[in-house]
Amino acid sequence: MTTKKEICLILLFLFVSSCFSIDKEVTLVMIDGSQVSLTYPENTQTIVLFDSDLNNRQTKYIYGLGQFPYLRTLEFQSLAFLESYDFLSELSSCEELYINTGPFFDFSILKSIKNLKKLEFRGYVTQEQLKRIKSEGIDISSLTNLEEFIFSPFGTTIDVHIKISQYSDGLLIKLP
Repeated sequence: MTTKKEICLILLFLFVSSCFSIDKEVTLVMIDGSQVSLTYPENTQTIVLFDSDLNNRQTKYIYGLGQFPYLRTLEFQSLAFLESYDFLSELSSCEELYINTGPFFDFSILKSIKNLKKLEFRGYVTQEQLKRIKSEGIDISSLTNLEEFIFSPFGTTIDVHIKISQYSDGLLIKLP
């Protein structure tokens, strides 16, 4: 039979343990195959990942972002060597995604991010990709909660900034 004292201790332990966040790791895989692990508390709401000469990183892939259930804002700065954005399909809670000076990707990979409200892309687009985008447009119809879309590829004169007040099926953005 459990005493009141034991029940109180168990409840106190559960309360105290819930107040402390468990650390999780994000792993960055470099173009040379080496890996860098970055540790964040599980309750992290904002993560900014960047490559620079100062941190001597050239990231080609990222693992572990899906471990952060409270992540609201994700920002990439200067991740010019990313080979794929497939890791973004792990995210579900993210509301804002900023990509600066990173390679272009098919935005359909973001369909699993149900809460995405703001998407800003200021990265690189090849001439071939730009030609395809201009002819086919950018399909963001799977982003049903999107409120703001910014598309301003680095090195181009394209600057699209759209506020979406009411979502409608089949949202396709055509470029000039």
